[in-house]
Amino acid sequence: MTDYRITNFLSTENKNINKKSLCTFPTPITKLDTISNELGLNLFFKRDDLTGLGIGGNKLRKLEYLLADAISVGATHIITLGGIQSNHCAQTALASKKLGLDCTVIIAGKAPKKEDYSGNLKLYQLLGTNVCIVPDFPDRQPKAEQLISELESKNEKPYLVPVGGLTDIGALGYINAMGELSEQIKSSGQNYDYIVVPTGSGGTLSGIVPGKELFSINSEIIGVAIEPSDEMVPDHVNEFTKIANNALKRISSDIMVNPEDFNIDFNVAYDYAVMRELELSTIKQVAQKEAIFLDPVYTSRAFAGFLNLVKKGKFEIGSSVLFWFTGGAGAIFADKYKF
Repeated sequence: MTDYRITNFLSTENKNINKKSLCTFPTPITKLDTISNELGLNLFFKRDDLTGLGIGGNKLRKLEYLLADAISVGATHIITLGGIQSNHCAQTALASKKLGLDCTVIIAGKAPKKEDYSGNLKLYQLLGTNVCIVPDFPDRQPKAEQLISELESKNEKPYLVPVGGLTDIGALGYINAMGELSEQIKSSGQNYDYIVVPTGSGGTLSGIVPGKELFSINSEIIGVAIEPSDEMVPDHVNEFTKIANNALKRISSDIMVNPEDFNIDFNVAYDYAVMRELELSTIKQVAQKEAIFLDPVYTSRAFAGFLNLVKKGKFEIGSSVLFWFTGGAGAIFADKYKF
C-alpha cells in the first residue's frame, strides 16, 4: 500500500503535481550515540543537511515542487524573500541556478559592503544571484511587487516563492519526505516515538503533519518554534492546517488534518536570527560531541528547545526521538554570528 502511494504521489500523470529532481534521496538517519547515552534516549537526526545540492538543506525538498510549478507556468525569473542570512533564500538561489532560472533574493537587514559579504551572502556572489537588501522585514513585499512590475514590463514572467516556501505546493515536499521516512522505518525496523521539527515559517511542519497521517507513521510530532507566536504567520495553526489540507487535495487524498494536530512548543522562541548564549552553547555541544554543525538561527534553537523538553520530562527514558535536522550550514560562517 505504501509503495503504491509513493509511486502514485510522484506520478507525472497527476496534473496537480509537477516536480523537478534537485536532491539525493533518501537522506540518511544518524544516531547521536554520545548525546543519546547522556540523555537516556535513543536520539536520531534525519539529515536534511545532506539533500545533495550545494550546501543542502530542507527547503530544497519544497523547491523541487515550487520551481517545477514555476517552470510549468513559463516563469523566467524567481523572486523570494528572507532575512539577511536566510537559508531559504540561499537554497532558492541554488535551485534556480541548477534549473537555469534567474533569481533575485530580497533580504532584510543591515547591508554590509559587498567586499564584506560572508555566510550565505558570499554564496550569492559565487552564484551570480541578484541581491536586494531592504532595511526591515515589512519592506520586502513592496519591493517584490515593484520588481514584479519591472520584470513584467520587460516581458519576463516572474514567480514569487513566499518566505520559507509556505504554500500547499511547497508542503508536498515534506509529505513526500514522510513517505521516504516510512520506507526507512520499514527497512530498518527502527520506529520513532517522537519526531521533533524546527518550526519557523511553518512550511516543513505543514507537510510533515499530513504526511504522518498519509503514511500511517505512529510518532508524536512536536514543532519547536524559533520565534514568538506573534511573529509567525497570523493565525498560524489554522493557516498551517489550511495549507496541509490543500496539499492533500492536490494528491487526491480524502485525509484531512485539524488544528489540534499541530503541536508547537514556544518555550525557547525568541527574536529571529539573534544568536544568544543558548544557541551558541548548543552549537558547540553538538559539534564537540557528535561532529555535526547546527546553524545559528533554526536548528540550534530548536535543538535547545528539544533539550528543554527533555529536562521537563516530556520523553520517557529509553524512547526513540527523531530530530529533523534541516541544515543551514552557510549561516555559521556569517560575520554577524561571533563564536
